[in-house]
Amino acid sequence: MADPTGTVGAAADSQDADLKLASRGGPRFMQRLQQLADATDRHEQAFAALRVGQEAVAALKDATEQREAATADRAAAATELANAKREAAKVLAEAERERAAAGELRRNAEDQLGAVREKEQQAIEAGEVARGAVARADAARRKADAREKDFTSRIDRLQAALREIE
Repeated sequence: MADPTGTVGAAADSQDADLKLASRGGPRFMQRLQQLADATDRHEQAFAALRVGQEAVAALKDATEQREAATADRAAAATELANAKREAAKVLAEAERERAAAGELRRNAEDQLGAVREKEQQAIEAGEVARGAVARADAARRKADAREKDFTSRIDRLQAALREIE
């Protein structure tokens, strides 16, 4: 292709050379330069919009992944809570059974204590000393009271823990 302006090989190291080159190209040259500048601006705007779009897609992907992770965490927590409630209900039921058994032991101990006291009275009247039997009955009663107190305390703690879970 021919060089219509005669600038091929010429030094373009100053603004004067650039102005001479532009003036030799005429109005169409300036028009093409403007079109090039406009196209460059549109290209830069489109590229900026593309970057914004890419960032938005990346942010959406990240948000979607975080939502999915949160949903999975919520499901795991719900399962864990349900399991904890079931286990707490089992432990509470067992504690209730143990408390009932402790109450039965206490009633038996009280019955035994009453029987021992009757025998003690008879022994005193007959001259026998039944202090050992009374001591065992009192110890059994204290043990039953302690067990009942322990079971009641455990039940109270379990009920408090169950209320915290709920």
